[in-house]
Amino acid sequence: MTLTTTNTAPTTYDYCTISMPRGKDALYADTYRNFGWTPDGADHTAGPTRRHVLGLRRERSVRSVELTELQQNAETALATIDALERSRVTAARVVAYALGAIGSVLLAASVFAMQDTVAVPDLLGGLDPVTVFLVGAGGLVNWATAPVAFQVVRAARTKRIRPAIDRQFDVVYGACEAASRRRPA
Repeated sequence: MTLTTTNTAPTTYDYCTISMPRGKDALYADTYRNFGWTPDGADHTAGPTRRHVLGLRRERSVRSVELTELQQNAETALATIDALERSRVTAARVVAYALGAIGSVLLAASVFAMQDTVAVPDLLGGLDPVTVFLVGAGGLVNWATAPVAFQVVRAARTKRIRPAIDRQFDVVYGACEAASRRRPA
Protein backbone atom coordinates (compact mmCIF):
# COMPACT_ATOMS: atom_id res chain seq x y z
CA MET A 1 0.00 0.00 0.00
CA THR A 2 1.39 3.33 -0.97
CA LEU A 3 0.42 6.68 0.40
CA THR A 4 0.19 9.48 -2.01
CA THR A 5 0.34 12.98 -0.77
CA THR A 6 -0.79 15.98 -2.65
CA ASN A 7 0.54 19.40 -2.04
CA THR A 8 -2.51 21.40 -1.15
CA ALA A 9 -2.22 24.90 0.09
CA PRO A 10 -3.65 25.41 3.55
CA THR A 11 -6.96 27.21 3.71
CA THR A 12 -7.23 29.99 6.22
CA TYR A 13 -10.49 31.51 7.35
CA ASP A 14 -11.82 34.72 8.80
CA TYR A 15 -14.39 34.22 11.56
CA CYS A 16 -17.12 36.47 12.86
CA THR A 17 -20.29 36.27 14.90
CA ILE A 18 -23.38 38.26 14.17
CA SER A 19 -26.24 39.09 16.47
CA MET A 20 -29.61 39.23 14.80
CA PRO A 21 -33.24 39.59 15.87
CA ARG A 22 -35.11 36.32 16.21
CA GLY A 23 -37.10 35.44 13.15
CA LYS A 24 -34.58 37.10 10.81
CA ASP A 25 -32.23 34.10 10.59
CA ALA A 26 -32.86 33.40 6.92
CA LEU A 27 -32.48 37.06 5.90
CA TYR A 28 -29.15 37.43 7.70
CA ALA A 29 -27.82 34.04 6.53
CA ASP A 30 -28.71 34.82 2.90
CA THR A 31 -27.22 38.31 3.15
CA TYR A 32 -23.92 37.14 4.58
CA ARG A 33 -23.73 34.22 2.13
CA ASN A 34 -23.50 36.77 -0.69
CA PHE A 35 -20.35 38.16 0.93
CA GLY A 36 -18.70 34.74 1.10
CA TRP A 37 -19.62 33.85 4.66
CA THR A 38 -20.87 30.37 5.59
CA PRO A 39 -22.20 29.18 8.96
CA ASP A 40 -19.49 27.57 11.09
CA GLY A 41 -21.81 25.74 13.47
CA ALA A 42 -21.58 28.29 16.30
CA ASP A 43 -25.30 28.94 16.47
CA HIS A 44 -26.89 29.94 19.77
CA THR A 45 -29.24 32.30 21.49
CA ALA A 46 -27.71 35.12 23.51
CA GLY A 47 -29.34 34.75 26.90
CA PRO A 48 -32.91 35.80 27.64
CA THR A 49 -32.87 38.47 24.93
CA ARG A 50 -34.69 38.44 21.66
CA ARG A 51 -31.43 38.16 19.76
CA HIS A 52 -29.88 35.17 18.07
CA VAL A 53 -26.12 34.76 17.52
CA LEU A 54 -24.74 33.06 14.44
CA GLY A 55 -21.09 32.16 13.87
CA LEU A 56 -19.73 32.60 10.34
CA ARG A 57 -16.51 31.93 8.47
CA ARG A 58 -15.11 32.67 5.03
CA GLU A 59 -11.88 32.04 3.24
CA ARG A 60 -9.36 34.82 3.65
CA SER A 61 -8.81 34.90 -0.10
CA VAL A 62 -12.34 36.28 -0.54
CA ARG A 63 -11.55 39.50 1.33
CA SER A 64 -11.42 42.74 -0.63
CA VAL A 65 -11.92 46.40 0.17
CA GLU A 66 -14.88 46.68 -2.16
CA LEU A 67 -16.56 43.58 -0.72
CA THR A 68 -16.01 44.89 2.83
CA GLU A 69 -17.60 48.24 1.95
CA LEU A 70 -20.61 46.50 0.41
CA GLN A 71 -20.94 44.31 3.50
CA GLN A 72 -20.82 47.38 5.76
CA ASN A 73 -23.56 49.02 3.68
CA ALA A 74 -25.72 45.91 4.04
CA GLU A 75 -25.03 45.68 7.79
CA THR A 76 -25.97 49.34 8.26
CA ALA A 77 -29.21 48.82 6.33
CA LEU A 78 -30.04 45.69 8.38
CA ALA A 79 -29.42 47.61 11.62
CA THR A 80 -31.67 50.43 10.37
CA ILE A 81 -34.42 47.93 9.53
CA ASP A 82 -34.15 46.46 13.03
CA ALA A 83 -34.30 49.92 14.64
CA LEU A 84 -37.31 50.96 12.55
CA GLU A 85 -39.20 47.78 13.40
CA ARG A 86 -38.49 48.27 17.11
CA SER A 87 -39.58 51.93 16.93
CA ARG A 88 -43.09 51.05 15.82
CA VAL A 89 -43.63 49.02 18.98
CA THR A 90 -41.79 51.48 21.23
CA ALA A 91 -44.00 54.41 20.24
CA ALA A 92 -47.12 52.31 20.81
CA ARG A 93 -45.87 51.17 24.22
CA VAL A 94 -45.22 54.75 25.32
CA VAL A 95 -48.80 55.74 24.49
CA ALA A 96 -50.28 52.65 26.15
CA TYR A 97 -48.19 53.03 29.31
CA ALA A 98 -49.07 56.73 29.54
CA LEU A 99 -52.78 55.94 29.31
CA GLY A 100 -52.38 53.21 31.93
CA ALA A 101 -50.50 55.54 34.28
CA ILE A 102 -53.14 58.28 33.90
CA GLY A 103 -55.83 55.69 34.57
CA SER A 104 -54.00 54.58 37.71
CA VAL A 105 -53.73 58.14 38.97
CA LEU A 106 -57.44 58.75 38.37
CA LEU A 107 -58.42 55.53 40.15
CA ALA A 108 -56.14 56.30 43.08
CA ALA A 109 -57.57 59.81 43.31
CA SER A 110 -61.13 58.48 43.39
CA VAL A 111 -60.28 55.93 46.09
CA PHE A 112 -58.41 58.42 48.27
CA ALA A 113 -61.18 61.01 47.88
CA MET A 114 -63.65 58.58 49.45
CA GLN A 115 -61.42 57.67 52.42
CA ASP A 116 -61.98 59.50 55.68
CA THR A 117 -58.81 58.14 57.29
CA VAL A 118 -56.40 59.34 54.59
CA ALA A 119 -55.39 62.97 54.36
CA VAL A 120 -56.24 64.05 50.83
CA PRO A 121 -55.26 67.28 49.13
CA ASP A 122 -57.79 70.10 49.15
CA LEU A 123 -58.32 69.50 45.45
CA LEU A 124 -60.04 66.18 46.19
CA GLY A 125 -61.44 66.93 49.63
CA GLY A 126 -64.76 68.54 48.78
CA LEU A 127 -65.90 66.35 45.86
CA ASP A 128 -69.33 64.80 45.85
CA PRO A 129 -69.69 61.02 45.34
CA VAL A 130 -70.88 61.39 41.72
CA THR A 131 -67.75 63.33 40.73
CA VAL A 132 -65.56 60.81 42.53
CA PHE A 133 -67.34 57.99 40.65
CA LEU A 134 -66.76 59.79 37.34
CA VAL A 135 -63.05 60.25 38.11
CA GLY A 136 -62.78 56.51 38.89
CA ALA A 137 -64.70 55.62 35.75
CA GLY A 138 -62.31 57.82 33.77
CA GLY A 139 -59.43 55.79 35.19
CA LEU A 140 -61.07 52.54 34.12
CA VAL A 141 -61.75 53.96 30.67
CA ASN A 142 -58.06 54.87 30.34
CA TRP A 143 -57.09 51.35 31.32
CA ALA A 144 -59.51 49.90 28.78
CA THR A 145 -58.33 52.15 25.95
CA ALA A 146 -54.61 51.50 26.51
CA PRO A 147 -54.52 48.16 24.61
CA VAL A 148 -56.65 49.61 21.82
CA ALA A 149 -54.40 52.67 21.60
CA PHE A 150 -51.37 50.36 21.44
CA GLN A 151 -52.82 48.56 18.41
CA VAL A 152 -53.86 51.79 16.68
CA VAL A 153 -50.52 53.55 17.22
CA ARG A 154 -48.57 50.46 16.15
CA ALA A 155 -50.64 50.12 12.96
CA ALA A 156 -50.25 53.82 12.14
CA ARG A 157 -46.50 53.74 12.82
CA THR A 158 -46.10 50.59 10.73
CA LYS A 159 -47.89 52.23 7.83
CA ARG A 160 -45.72 55.34 8.17
CA ILE A 161 -42.35 53.56 8.34
CA ARG A 162 -43.06 50.82 5.76
CA PRO A 163 -41.55 52.86 2.85
CA ALA A 164 -38.37 53.50 4.85
CA ILE A 165 -38.04 49.79 5.65
CA ASP A 166 -38.58 48.90 2.00
CA ARG A 167 -35.82 51.37 0.98
CA GLN A 168 -33.44 49.73 3.44
CA PHE A 169 -34.29 46.29 2.04
CA ASP A 170 -33.45 47.66 -1.42
CA VAL A 171 -30.05 48.76 -0.07
CA VAL A 172 -29.43 45.26 1.35
CA TYR A 173 -30.48 43.56 -1.89
CA GLY A 174 -28.40 45.95 -3.99
CA ALA A 175 -25.30 45.34 -1.86
CA CYS A 176 -25.84 41.58 -2.01
CA GLU A 177 -26.27 41.65 -5.77
CA ALA A 178 -23.12 43.74 -6.26
CA ALA A 179 -21.15 41.51 -3.87
CA SER A 180 -22.20 38.29 -5.59
CA ARG A 181 -21.00 39.73 -8.92
CA ARG A 182 -17.61 40.79 -7.46
CA ARG A 183 -16.93 37.77 -5.30
CA PRO A 184 -14.57 35.21 -6.81
CA ALA A 185 -16.26 31.93 -7.64
